[in-house]
Amino acid sequence: MLWTQPRTGVELTWQGIVYSDFQAWEWTVTMRNHGTSNTPVLEHFEALDATLETAQALSSSCTATKGDWCAADSYEPFNLELVPGSSRHFAPYGGRPTTAAFPLL
Repeated sequence: MLWTQPRTGVELTWQGIVYSDFQAWEWTVTMRNHGTSNTPVLEHFEALDATLETAQALSSSCTATKGDWCAADSYEPFNLELVPGSSRHFAPYGGRPTTAAFPLL
């Protein structure tokens, strides 16, 4: 998917891959300035804001990676059960890319 902000010329590209053999998917978001001036500050950016739907009685799981806590288990993988009707939010805080949460959703 490609989107360009007309006023600034900033171009955003979203590419996704589904690995059906492994029940996994990944995505990459890139930005490029095609405008004639410096890019304005880009903030409050969400690479993915999604609702995942399954049959009501089924639960799913998400394999993710912990963020950095300056501890032995930093970046350790974990499995998170996604119960129907539940909501999960993953985001680092403090202006650092992996503090407490490794970006995944």
